[in-house]
Amino acid sequence: EGGRIRLSQADGQRLDEVWFGSQLVDRSVGIPFGGGIATLLSSPTPGDANAPVTELAADGTVLLNEWKSGDPSGDDWIELHHRNDRPVDLGGWSISDDPSLAGVQRHLFPPLTLLGPGGFRRWIADGHADRGADHLSFRLDSRGESLRLYDANRNLRDAIDVAELTGVRLVADFGNMWMERDSAEVLKRAAPHLALLQICDVVIGGNGRPPPGGRAHVGEGELPLRRLMGEVLDAGYRGVFDLEVLGPLVEKEGYEIALRRGVASASGLLTDMGL
Repeated sequence: EGGRIRLSQADGQRLDEVWFGSQLVDRSVGIPFGGGIATLLSSPTPGDANAPVTELAADGTVLLNEWKSGDPSGDDWIELHHRNDRPVDLGGWSISDDPSLAGVQRHLFPPLTLLGPGGFRRWIADGHADRGADHLSFRLDSRGESLRLYDANRNLRDAIDVAELTGVRLVADFGNMWMERDSAEVLKRAAPHLALLQICDVVIGGNGRPPPGGRAHVGEGELPLRRLMGEVLDAGYRGVFDLEVLGPLVEKEGYEIALRRGVASASGLLTDMGL
């Protein structure tokens, strides 16, 4: 299920170390012939030169498949399913039950977390990641919550796939979607399934600025709001807009003042966009 391998000298000085996640049966991981970083090889070759590197699947082939919570007789768990016919490495991907910007990296999968073609893998959601690579750093709330899977580029991979498969409706949030690679194309896929668009601004961070990740009034953060709004409208969305007025940078003004100023800022943006 994963772990660490450390090579040390007799005096304890570390020479090398590898951290890895779940592995595949009858497959080995090693350094490619000629050098490089450890990756999945096409076959085990103990005592001989390493076999060629295995071609891995592209992003977007892994889904949240099944989960269980609230059973007093056992642990909560989450299962992922890989739909491609080639293996995939989830190293650097993350899974979270916190939909906020700060929650994107709630649990990071270690390097070389491998899923085979058409494979299924289960992780124990007990809040004790220190117990092994098959444990997650959070528990599931039996009353209901949000689960999100992100790839190594922090893109929200699953939501649109689930919507297309099940017909559920989606909520898009500027505070998270600004990180999406190829956001215009993502929004075109998402638009038929969008029930609500949440408008906000975010302080990404910088010298002399408030702590990164904090929500700010529209126009007072660092998000490319007009680009994002333009992509939303170009994708065909004409539904409801929800203004997020929350976070310490906003609430320190007092709720009534913050709400009035937030509505004025958001209205200005919508007017500028011709809405």
